[in-house]
Amino acid sequence: EVYEELIPPDRALLQQLTPDEIGHIFHASVNLNGDAIVDFVRSLCELAIDETSSKHPRVYALGKIVEVASFNMDRIRFIWARVWQVLSDFFVTVGCSPNLHISMTVVDSLRQLAIKFLSRTELSNYSFQNEFLRPFVVVMRQSPDVEIRELIIRCVSQMVQARVEHIKSGWKSMFMVFTTAAADEKSQIVVLAFQTIERIIREHFHYIIETDTVAFTDCVNCLVAFTNSEAGSEVCLNALAFLRFCALKLAEGALGDLEETAATEKQLATDGVVESTPTKTTVATTCFTDADAHTYFWFPLLAGLSELTFDPRSEIRTSALEVLFDTLKFHGGSFASGFWKRVYDRILFPIFDHVRADIAPEHRTNGDENDAPAVADIDDWLYGTCTRCLELVVDLAVQFHEPIVEAGVMPELLDLLRGLTSRAHEQLAACGVVAFKRLLVHGAAAMRAKEWALCMDALKGAFEATAPDFSVFDGNIGEDQTEANACLVRIKTQLLLVSAARDLSTEHASAREHFNADTLYILLDTLESVYVRVAESPFTMRDIGASDIPRIVRDAKPFALALEVGSASIALRALARLQEDTSERMPQLIRVSQAAMNNYLTLFKIQTGADLREDARVRAQVCVDALDAVRALSQDDFKTHLPAVYPLFTELIRCEGSSCELSNAL
Repeated sequence: EVYEELIPPDRALLQQLTPDEIGHIFHASVNLNGDAIVDFVRSLCELAIDETSSKHPRVYALGKIVEVASFNMDRIRFIWARVWQVLSDFFVTVGCSPNLHISMTVVDSLRQLAIKFLSRTELSNYSFQNEFLRPFVVVMRQSPDVEIRELIIRCVSQMVQARVEHIKSGWKSMFMVFTTAAADEKSQIVVLAFQTIERIIREHFHYIIETDTVAFTDCVNCLVAFTNSEAGSEVCLNALAFLRFCALKLAEGALGDLEETAATEKQLATDGVVESTPTKTTVATTCFTDADAHTYFWFPLLAGLSELTFDPRSEIRTSALEVLFDTLKFHGGSFASGFWKRVYDRILFPIFDHVRADIAPEHRTNGDENDAPAVADIDDWLYGTCTRCLELVVDLAVQFHEPIVEAGVMPELLDLLRGLTSRAHEQLAACGVVAFKRLLVHGAAAMRAKEWALCMDALKGAFEATAPDFSVFDGNIGEDQTEANACLVRIKTQLLLVSAARDLSTEHASAREHFNADTLYILLDTLESVYVRVAESPFTMRDIGASDIPRIVRDAKPFALALEVGSASIALRALARLQEDTSERMPQLIRVSQAAMNNYLTLFKIQTGADLREDARVRAQVCVDALDAVRALSQDDFKTHLPAVYPLFTELIRCEGSSCELSNAL
């Protein structure tokens, strides 16, 4: 209302003013008080908006805005913040002007002011540089013109080259500009931005981490954004390489306050304020704990790499996996147990959340042709990435066994493996079994009795969770074979678990040397229960030679027979070898041997077709293992149990057409 009451000067009076006299008005703005300079700048911005948006745009007022801002830049921070709030809104508004010439002029004017402002050293605990450069970020996000976005990138590059030693909080806005550029739809913007960030990291990385350690996290987040760019694999792979470089610098303790934080925590532990956790340091000079000061820097980097393990591009996925686990493997020696706990809970375990939630049988058997690409992507992830990722997660648990066990990660890791193993997805279950075996075999030397008990309980739980229900094959299966397919997957999974048990108990002497008696006994009891469950099922005695037998039944029978034979043979061989040290498990040896011979005799008596004759030939090998196990008994033990097995021997002798191996064993 006050402005509306003002009467413009007479035209004749205005014509008498010289340019120098008009310019003096703007020079004298430094003499205005706080409220007056804010009002003056606001009026000047309104005039500039009118000029730049007119039919014949001018930039006179825009030039004077730059002058007034330059003259008043030395005002106290409170007043200058009010002035810049007005100017910031103006630069954002006019910077997104549809007139390309005007918007480019505005961005260039903002660059001039920024370079002058950055020539001043920013005081500690202030972040006005970040506020000053924010218009670049907003215009970068909102401008529809490629030329403007490209100009902003070049302006930021020039500011870094000219004022890098003075940049502190300004790094945040600069990295936000590059992060925005990483998601740009124009590939030339993405490439230009990455070339700029690449040069900054190569030439000025020490300024980034020395002037403001928070900028390191902004830098990491910026690089993670480039790894997700669709501009081409070259940019993504190079961004991953720089993330590896950042991890190296972080592990070396290059960030200024990490050593100070470690020293502070050590003093707190000495004073009894916090609990001290001894940790072996192998690579880095800084011991990283679960303190927020440490996780603040590490976890954006690790989480970004973890997310990339699901990238649809195979080369990016593989490279991210390599960088993530190389980082953990090479620098894990400097991680305390609490830090490892967070790594597994927040970085590694979540990788498999998508698999456990999304890959289910109903997603793969609905017959929708449109789902074929998605299914192919899932299979590609399973065959390529999931298996490798599980192996690497297990390898970390083996390499850094002590701090990881201390962190309480082992039960969760075993739950993960057991959960994957029990899934009704064949490839996923196979991944879980392979990783389970890798943990038990490679980690045997480091495991103590408590860890072995956990592992055996998990293995036993996996067997129980995947126990097949053979009754689904007895009735009329019909067209819906969902249950039958699920049962077949369970049979195959149990067969893989039996194979893992064989490797533990017979093949890998290094693992077996670290077994205690309880560990082996749990394994033997589990194998016996598997054998009894399969052997007592009528399905294994079923003749599938008839033409009306469903295909799923024909497919399942050989796997079920292999499961029966495999579990019995492994148990019998392990029990026979155990007799050399103790006779504690002799009743179990006799019990399993009797069951094996009885099963063979039952099948031999009812065999009618070629299929059952082949089954009898396969079961004959279990009889051979049973006879070998009985022969492993001492003379006194043999005499003690001879009444129980001798009748079976005589019945076996009466069987005509037995295999040569069985005849020789008898």
